[in-house]
Amino acid sequence: MCPDFSYSFPRCPLPCEDSRSCFILLGFGSVAMTYTDRQFVLLMWAEDYQPVLGIVVGVLGVALLVAGLVRNKKAAQAQPAPVTPEPGR
Repeated sequence: MCPDFSYSFPRCPLPCEDSRSCFILLGFGSVAMTYTDRQFVLLMWAEDYQPVLGIVVGVLGVALLVAGLVRNKKAAQAQPAPVTPEPGR
């Protein structure tokens, strides 16, 4: 039996649509911030692992986004077309 992946991702507290876009923002944003004196508070502990960790987090966010888009596309294709009654019947 296949696991149920029909749940939705939780809402992100950052100005993002969902957790996937937060991963993208935090990951690639932390890579960019590596070259400044600033860092996201959530990722301050990982300053020694930057920019590699930021790239990994950003790519994970992109992979989750693509997987969600593919899943939604397959779900839309699997829905049967609505049946319209023929006129005069």
